[in-house]
Amino acid sequence: MSATTDTAEQDTNSPPATALTGSGIVTVLERAWERIRNDHPEVPEVTVVTGSGYLVSEPGTITWGHHWAGRWRHDAYGRPRAELFIAGELLNDGGDRLLQTMLHEAAHALAKVRRIVDTCDEGNRYHNGEFLKLAQELGLQRPKKRDKKRGFSACTITEATVHRYRDLIKELDAAALPYLAEPLEGWELPDLPELPDLPEIVPGEDPGETTRVELDPPGPGEDPEPEPAPARSGARLSTQCSCAEPRRLSVTPAQLDAGPILCGLCLKRFTVVEDPATAPRPRRGGRMRPTA
Repeated sequence: MSATTDTAEQDTNSPPATALTGSGIVTVLERAWERIRNDHPEVPEVTVVTGSGYLVSEPGTITWGHHWAGRWRHDAYGRPRAELFIAGELLNDGGDRLLQTMLHEAAHALAKVRRIVDTCDEGNRYHNGEFLKLAQELGLQRPKKRDKKRGFSACTITEATVHRYRDLIKELDAAALPYLAEPLEGWELPDLPELPDLPEIVPGEDPGETTRVELDPPGPGEDPEPEPAPARSGARLSTQCSCAEPRRLSVTPAQLDAGPILCGLCLKRFTVVEDPATAPRPRRGGRMRPTA
């Protein structure tokens, strides 16, 4: 009897078997979208798809979600329906974070229905004040700072919205959906050898006393020992990554031998450039900011 009770409790706490399949993921996301539509009837129906956000974005960025109006055709008459994309990397970040992205995309969907221009700039990256109004209507709040490139894209979910959808958030958490691991997640760097302790030398200060070892002079008929070659402490290698516009680093052979040096944009190793003069110059500018 006890064994039966334990099994029943385990089944209750485990996610439904259907949620562990691709169709199960879409079903859970569709239910969440329908809940949003129940509260905001103007938000249209969508075709839900998922996949890797890194495969559809610029190097070094991730697309957490997108709304693509008129992407799908659902009947013989060719009536269009929008696409709602949710990144697989987002499915392990919690129900509140997932709902935040879905409300963000619902704001874009509402803009299409009302024929409001809510984005501009190349690739519609800049989210303008009209988008902010729609996002606030759906339960998001203004970001602390407007980004120069993405505008008000980084709207976040409010505490009131979390309370309003607490049952949905609980359902999303309980679903324990399969998810995609982000690049470098779970990677373990090799143990690097410990370097000997060296005296700290402050620029402009005397490095301290040194000791000179006197060698015995060569005996009769012996050739003097050759002077040792000067150490190439300043020798450095030019390396570059695999980006379309590679970035370059100048490193010592010891640094390169200690372990792979990875680029945070293309996630590839920096490799030695045989002829630094012919290598492309590095791209100026910082790392791309993640998208909402």
